[in-house]
Amino acid sequence: MDNSSDVLYSKASGFLQGFLPFFYLVPPSHTYFRNVEEVPKYVNEAVPYFFILLFVEIVIRWFQGMPKFRLNDAIGSLSAGIIMQLAQDVVIKSFKIYVYIWIYKNYHIIDLPWDSPIT
Repeated sequence: MDNSSDVLYSKASGFLQGFLPFFYLVPPSHTYFRNVEEVPKYVNEAVPYFFILLFVEIVIRWFQGMPKFRLNDAIGSLSAGIIMQLAQDVVIKSFKIYVYIWIYKNYHIIDLPWDSPIT
């Protein structure tokens, strides 16, 4: 029996499939991978869709007669996001990976297969 997210994901075109992760509509079978190298660069894939949604927001605000889009707020938000991603990628992920590898090498009991439901 197919899960509703599997059906939705398979019927969506390539462009629409890029929007589905924003709404948590990606089936689990598309989110686990055998090797680290197979994992897509999710942030890089999300950037074009982010700017499309940003543009849609500007158009909607214009039609509703709301205050215009403020460039300084947009630049501030984008800068904060870039700094957050850099900090997360460089410092936090490096530390997490180091600790995980150390614990795995010193304390793992069994090896589980990568595609096991338990893992």
